Amino acid sequence: MRDVIAEVAETTTVLVTAHRLSTVTDARRILVLEDGRVRVVGTRAELLRRDDVYRRLATTQMLASGSQSGPVSGSEPPAGAGIRPGGPSGP
Repeated sequence: MRDVIAEVAETTTVLVTAHRLSTVTDARRILVLEDGRVRVVGTRAELLRRDDVYRRLATTQMLASGSQSGPVSGSEPPAGAGIRPGGPSGP
């Protein structure tokens, strides 16, 4: 699924609604919703550093999936990966 999203995102804007954070790991912009409102916006790395709700969800999902890699990563998504706000040329 992530490969298809990344491929489509090369030529158009992609909006993904996901319960599994692994689906949007490489997104350039992630919006965390709480009670129907946008709580915080950022990349995966930014959200892991500064948002307790996202960090808790990421940790819980990592433990549930049995992942060996921790949810906290200092690296940003690779160039060209994920969702492009405003299409291929940006906003």
